[in-house]
Amino acid sequence: MRLALGLIALFALAACDDSATAGFGLFARAPSAPQVTSAVVTKSQVRIAGPYGFCVDPISTSKRPERAFVVFGNCAAISKSNDAPQPFVDAVALVSVSVLGEEESKALANPQALEQFLVSVPGRATLSRSGQADTVEIFDSFATSQAVYLRIKDDSRGGASGLDQAYWRGFRMLASAAVSVSVAGPEGQPLPPAAGLDLAREFVGNLSSVPAAEAEIPASG
Repeated sequence: MRLALGLIALFALAACDDSATAGFGLFARAPSAPQVTSAVVTKSQVRIAGPYGFCVDPISTSKRPERAFVVFGNCAAISKSNDAPQPFVDAVALVSVSVLGEEESKALANPQALEQFLVSVPGRATLSRSGQADTVEIFDSFATSQAVYLRIKDDSRGGASGLDQAYWRGFRMLASAAVSVSVAGPEGQPLPPAAGLDLAREFVGNLSSVPAAEAEIPASG
């Protein structure tokens, strides 16, 4: 039960916020923004850093003490500069961070147990934007010592416009914060499985906790 509650808190945040993003079209309409390649979020001081060519989109990003939602996209598109670095794959990353209680954190700390739950019917329901397990198809899943990775397709309505329904998702606990990273290609152009997994693993691998002494220092590229 604690496992399900912790996941519902995290994935409900992602479902709420990613439905408000405009995917790849967002960067074309938005004004130019600085090239910020990382962000420190929530009271748990989780640092999220994008791989080469990925920058934070300030319009779609929201930060609160208990939860945060950060969108990463092509630095050149966000900054409106052809001189800015660009990633090697055409993709957007949606990162959700939720600060959990002690019991929920412990329940989510075992990647193997978490994977087993996520591939179950109740687990697929938490992954679904509509809360319906039958909208989610899991193509692949595995757990490492620190994280869980799934390649899924969610047919629910109301997803992030401009993004494909098939994507990789990585999940990791960091201190008391649960972090979910989704990487997707343009609508109708799913990321090649290997490239999508590499990107998800790089985002998850870049996650870190910021020491208290550094908490007030803005993280930028």
